[in-house]
Amino acid sequence: MSVSMSDAPVSASSTPDLSPANAKAEIKNTRQAPATPSFNGQQAAHVNFQTGDSKAGPVFSHHQSPTTAADVLGHHHNPPAMQNFLSQLKHWISHWFSGHRPPMHPGCGHPPPRPNPGCSNPPPRPNPIESNPPPRPDPTAGRPYPPAPGRPDPQYSLRSSEELAQQLRDSFNAFRDRKNPRSISVDSILAMAKRGYSPNPVMNENIRLANELLRRPELMAALDRHGSTGALDGLIDRHSLNAVIKGENYFKYKTDKELAGELLEHFDELKNGSGGPSLKIRDLKKLARQPLTGDAAKDHLIQLSQEILKRSDALERMDNRASKDDDGKISRTGLYLLSR
Repeated sequence: MSVSMSDAPVSASSTPDLSPANAKAEIKNTRQAPATPSFNGQQAAHVNFQTGDSKAGPVFSHHQSPTTAADVLGHHHNPPAMQNFLSQLKHWISHWFSGHRPPMHPGCGHPPPRPNPGCSNPPPRPNPIESNPPPRPDPTAGRPYPPAPGRPDPQYSLRSSEELAQQLRDSFNAFRDRKNPRSISVDSILAMAKRGYSPNPVMNENIRLANELLRRPELMAALDRHGSTGALDGLIDRHSLNAVIKGENYFKYKTDKELAGELLEHFDELKNGSGGPSLKIRDLKKLARQPLTGDAAKDHLIQLSQEILKRSDALERMDNRASKDDDGKISRTGLYLLSR
């Protein structure tokens, strides 16, 4: 910076010349060297400059601070805090006049950086289509394996007992008991029901048949019942299968207990006016020989008599319960006890 030298002392606080020739230079000097601030309450210093021939430089009349802002900014005796402040001031001024806003402190004006989703976020949930087991096949479309025990089969549950008995007769050899080759046993039906899935479709049909038979205890009892005694011996032969398939008796699926209840309910009608307090077996045999009449009430008694006479084992228990053994009479009390 060039400063015009004169003999008269120049005061830093004096009013500058406002002539047009010196206006620009004065404005520049004003920006670069503002009036020297006062420190500790002292007034601005007066600086005397010698002529251009002198090399001694300015002469200070007192111990004073530098006269220009440039000297203040460049003085190496400034405290560190002041130097830091002046350095930031210079930086802000240069950015302001160059068209840039002063930088903002990141902790004040800018939001904190967003976290990395790959680091802080939890892992994505698995695709349910990939992790879940495949859906079970539609039962209505024909299941390739037998249903779980106790669960109705969508196709076999709709078939009648006679249709199931017919299918069992057609598959007699597949269900044949090893110890009794001429019969199907209850155990062989249980073993078939416990089989797993087979690639043989015929075997799968037998498995489904066995499961459905076990869900119908009244049908199993009718098939298991001996043809002449009506006893449940655990064996099913072709004769018992035909009796169920072709039989038209309403009571063929009734248990012995249910038959005792029917006899008790129609006790007086079955006696048909015969004397005494008991129902005679000979009266039941006489009624069973009559053909069906088309009268529902009459045919009900005929079929009941026919069915109980087929079960000699149950009929013997009725004869001997609450009465003399083998006297051919059935008491009301005996029927009551057997029906409970």
